[in-house]
Amino acid sequence: NRLPTKTKMKERKWKGELGCTICGARESLDHIMFTCVLARFIWTCLKEALGWVRIPNNLGDFLEIWLPTGTRDYQLKLFVFSFLFWGLWTTRNKSSIDGVFPKSPTEPLFKILSFLQKWRPVLKEHDRKKLEVQTQRVVNWLGEFTSIPRSTGAEDLL
Repeated sequence: NRLPTKTKMKERKWKGELGCTICGARESLDHIMFTCVLARFIWTCLKEALGWVRIPNNLGDFLEIWLPTGTRDYQLKLFVFSFLFWGLWTTRNKSSIDGVFPKSPTEPLFKILSFLQKWRPVLKEHDRKKLEVQTQRVVNWLGEFTSIPRSTGAEDLL
């Protein structure tokens, strides 16, 4: 509860609005990282690309199910999820503080992949290899996702 979300800042007598600049819902840590439409999109992309069964709904769910201490590949998962959270947090800050909104919903995901690529050398060799496989799966999935033809008008519905 240390991140300065709008809900936390309001408790400290901040005068601003509580709404998320991306979707308008009340901004909290769980909202930014899990329930905002942008966060749900990112988590869903990862679920589809990596074959997960489900995505986390809040921080408690994440810590209990996704990242319990002692879980297999704990260090690698902590590394990846740290950058996932950092990507969502910096995207939130760009939109909330700077008024710069993502040009596309995939933009934060590309940012996260960039963070992972830059920091990958700090991992142990076996974790680097696992990360490379996972990131390549996401990149391949994104390539397919972004090349899907989009509908251009109502005539396509008829």
